[in-house]
Amino acid sequence: MDPLPHPQELIRLERLNAEELAAQVLPETFKLWGYERSYEQYVTDLRDFEHSSFGKRSFSFHGVRGEHGRVQSCFKRYGREIAWEQRRLRAAGIGAVFTLPAERRRGLASLMLGAFLDRERDEGTDLAFLFSDLHPAFYERLGFTALPSRSFTARASSLARGRAVISAMEDADAGGVRKCYDVGAARRPFALVRTPVIWDAIRLRERQDEASPAQRFFQPVRLVVREGCTVRAYVKGWRQPRRDAYVLDEMGALDGYEELLPTLLSAAIGDLGKVAGWLPPQPQRGVLPRGSVKRRSHAVLMLAPLSRTAQALWTQHGPTLLHATADPLWSTDHI
Repeated sequence: MDPLPHPQELIRLERLNAEELAAQVLPETFKLWGYERSYEQYVTDLRDFEHSSFGKRSFSFHGVRGEHGRVQSCFKRYGREIAWEQRRLRAAGIGAVFTLPAERRRGLASLMLGAFLDRERDEGTDLAFLFSDLHPAFYERLGFTALPSRSFTARASSLARGRAVISAMEDADAGGVRKCYDVGAARRPFALVRTPVIWDAIRLRERQDEASPAQRFFQPVRLVVREGCTVRAYVKGWRQPRRDAYVLDEMGALDGYEELLPTLLSAAIGDLGKVAGWLPPQPQRGVLPRGSVKRRSHAVLMLAPLSRTAQALWTQHGPTLLHATADPLWSTDHI
């Protein structure tokens, strides 16, 4: 019996250009991901991201075209690095998988992503990852495994409160915040590496979110504790009065200063009743009260090891990830 053809032999995967995206794809994806912005602002935000330092180096659209050259199905690719058990691995993030309405129910997305994974494997990429809003079974058929993806809620009154001089985060704190993040990431077995270019991309997205009409009832609150010019700890998130919650994006501290985090959270919560968000990674999870934890039905982190190195790491350390009491990534890592 002849072997089954690879996806790359069935379809042609290509990088898509800005002009065809604007003409054929963005008017459709806007209906899903516009989030109350005008279409013009939706396009502008995407273009600004594409023209950022990260966008120029590590972000692109890929997809398949039909016989007349029109886009049928597409997705975003994010080039990243993952630190896993003290190894630096090349990773490809997949986002915004979309098939044009007239082309659906033909298996195009599966073939497209299969061809993409084959190509990434051939080019030396170690891992692929994504955040699924679909039933995980769709991606499991392509070789992905769902990792713990949970949300948590804790009463404000359950947080231990100490004394600290707390200030609003400023642009000048960026380097100190990065150091706090790196300290936490170095203590985890699995983390996305953040270079200065990644941090700039995160800050760009935060500014875009702040300007979005969908966030008009939310207040961004980002706080730090400094000693002199040194940032010792930070929190980032959004006050959402309608939920009576401060929704945590991420937090971090230098070694020996983790006890500042509950105090920072209490200050960010203010007169609201609770803190909520994605279940934090360790070691930050350890400074929070147990609270209420449940599985997320959206943004489920999924991972596909591609290289032999990644497959060996998965065989040895995958069970640890699957049974961890903390989640692997922050909501700011979402793509």
